[in-house]
Amino acid sequence: MITPNQVIESFQTLPNNTSVEEMIERILVLEQIETAREQSRNGQIYTNDEVKAMTREWRKK
Repeated sequence: MITPNQVIESFQTLPNNTSVEEMIERILVLEQIETAREQSRNGQIYTNDEVKAMTREWRKK
């Protein structure tokens, strides 16, 4: 989960004319990045070989 401080820090780099939609998109991207980091810390990752095997299976379908 992202913190309010992370959102504030991220918003400080945005131009003054940023739309609400762009701000919401930024929050969503920050949350996705944080979720991926948590998954990585918890070992919920795939190796390159696993991804290649999954891709080969998808192509067969």
